[in-house]
Amino acid sequence: MIDDIAIQIRRYFEPVKVRAIRFRCVNEKPIEVTLPTLRGVWGLALHHLDQKIYDTVFEGKNRTNQKQPLYIIRPDLNCSYKNSKTFSFEWIVWNAAAQQYFDDLLQSWKFAGLLGLGKNRVRFHIIEAESIFVPKIRTEMTNSNRTSISAELPIFSPAELQWTLGNHVRQLAFPHSIRLLQKGKLITEPALWNIIVAIFYRLSPMIVQSLGSIPSNRPGDDWMPCSQNILDLIRTIPNQWHGKNVTLRRYSARQQQEINMNGVFGSLFVETLPDEIKPLILAADLFHIGKGTIMGLGRLLPISS
Repeated sequence: MIDDIAIQIRRYFEPVKVRAIRFRCVNEKPIEVTLPTLRGVWGLALHHLDQKIYDTVFEGKNRTNQKQPLYIIRPDLNCSYKNSKTFSFEWIVWNAAAQQYFDDLLQSWKFAGLLGLGKNRVRFHIIEAESIFVPKIRTEMTNSNRTSISAELPIFSPAELQWTLGNHVRQLAFPHSIRLLQKGKLITEPALWNIIVAIFYRLSPMIVQSLGSIPSNRPGDDWMPCSQNILDLIRTIPNQWHGKNVTLRRYSARQQQEINMNGVFGSLFVETLPDEIKPLILAADLFHIGKGTIMGLGRLLPISS
């Protein structure tokens, strides 16, 4: 039964196509790099180069009138972003962004480097691209032939990801604050059930994008018939949240003022991680568990004990 569910989950993942890359960069002079600034200058570059791709990939505009951006920009957890002349970051794109738009997106990153970071517009250069989540492939970004570069950075499906963490994963860590809501209220002690539901909601639009169908408003009715069985199982698994409440301030362009965003920071400890949900955990490690309602895109790290 477990194998059947795992196979079924992977079958739903198969149409989703992904590229996951770690960029290594050099600044023209030392500067503190922030991910929002990096994201902003890339968006500016992409908007300048191609409005259609910007709308589809960066803004995530689609025919369902729900924003579904096709990328994640996230920090390299082994990199310090303080006053430095070098930095690295991870960039994940999927579906149209990983396929027909990929070469143009690479070009927009080169243009972003020329626009520069910070108020002094310090230029940066991407010198290397390394694949992540799949066998390591590195390519220098000095090659002007974009087609050859993209050919060297593999495209894959989350269905291909293999569980390599052993059978002793007992901790699901969140290196950034998360903000999960239930009936409009912050969940201060997320349970495994809350995390799995968030994963369903996160993955559903990606699968819908790849299949071209309209999603249900419920997390599991259409795209994964076995999801209700998984949720029923999750309710029986002992788990405990260890963390603390945090308050972050962010600027709201809509309200034109800074607002407080309450969230939580910590880890979920699980007595036993069911084999049925391991493909979901792998996909959440790749795609995170949300955007908008979750600060930091809900990055999830499975940790072996």
